[in-house]
Order: sequence, then structure tokens, then C-alpha cells
Amino acid sequence: MCDIRDDGSLTVLRDDGLLVDVPAAAVTAGGWIAPRSGQRVTLWREAEGAVALVLPPAVPLSPDVHPNARISWPAGGG
Repeated sequence: MCDIRDDGSLTVLRDDGLLVDVPAAAVTAGGWIAPRSGQRVTLWREAEGAVALVLPPAVPLSPDVHPNARISWPAGGG
């Protein structure tokens, strides 16, 4: 995570240097209580590309978590 806004949304800095805006709903859906700058995360995207879920990288990825999501892996692998 790069920037944490007052409304609960985030900006995430991917490994390839791309900044990704993440809505507060995706942060809440991932169960975050107090996200902190520098925390590594995994982003799940909906079929149309919107970030739907933000998870800690250690959480096992399963379609059961968000059945309509596709995984957006950081550059360089999972």
C-alpha cells in the first residue's frame, strides 16, 4: 500500500511501478481494520477490471472468496 485515504480507499504501488486506485469497499471486503503504508497485498479484480478485494498476500487464494474475481498477480509472479 502506498497511500491510505481518510475515506478508506487506497493507492497501491505494484511491483512494476504502476499505481492502482482501490475503492474503500474492496478494502472493507478484504477484512482490513488498520491498513498501513508499505503493507504488501494481493488484489482481486472483477471481470471488467475493477478491484473488488484486497487481501494480505498470505491468504490462500480461492474462487470461494470472491467467485467473480480474477487474480491480478504482481509483476514477477505470485
